[in-house]
Amino acid sequence: MISIMVPALNEEGPLEDVVLEIIKVSSSNDVNVEIIIVNDGSTDDTGNIAEALTSRFSNVRVIHNSKNFGLGKCFEQVILNAKGEKLLTVPGDGDMSSVDLALMLNNAYKADMVFLYFLNKEMRGRFRNILSTLYNSLFFVFFSIYVQYINGPCVLPIKKLRELDFYSNRFSIAAEMAVKLLHSGCSFYEIPGYMQKGAQGSTAVSYKNLLEVCTSFIRLIVEIKITGRNKYNKSPERVQ
Repeated sequence: MISIMVPALNEEGPLEDVVLEIIKVSSSNDVNVEIIIVNDGSTDDTGNIAEALTSRFSNVRVIHNSKNFGLGKCFEQVILNAKGEKLLTVPGDGDMSSVDLALMLNNAYKADMVFLYFLNKEMRGRFRNILSTLYNSLFFVFFSIYVQYINGPCVLPIKKLRELDFYSNRFSIAAEMAVKLLHSGCSFYEIPGYMQKGAQGSTAVSYKNLLEVCTSFIRLIVEIKITGRNKYNKSPERVQ
């Protein structure tokens, strides 16, 4: 079974459609999933909509946070409570297309980790592409990670996640998990896809998030290269 985390912060508009689309795609592709909505301190009607969905569908659950803890905490909660063997995150704002979702679900067991990267990078504009290219290049230089999109959607092995410790609170959690899993000996597979804009646009680029990314990156270098070098000493294995 694949556990799908849907992090939601004030997503009362798109949330129901996102969950219904996951159910539709998983059913049509005959993939067994559980959906875990994390209402991360929403101040709108997100929590009530999530509860209504749990009443309608037996494979939908919800975790309510009293305040906004960030994506890292959402991952921590879902990793502890998930029932599946694999974990995939589908944002509550609806920026993953049904085609890409189907690709991820159908290839979830192709390797330990299955990455999705986007061909239509022009959707994000010049500035976001510069930041993304620089960010990916840093992971290549410092960690020898040869993936197209280190911070993109990825199917993750839940059992292995439970063996590792993570500290990132916000968006850098995805890259931290990827680096630690890959250097723990996990195999990986990559799938090309096409991004679509979320219903309310992206809030990934902000001063707070950039600061957290920088501090988390420095901490990751220290852990992978120094304090945890005996633990994270394996080379990532690409599955063709």
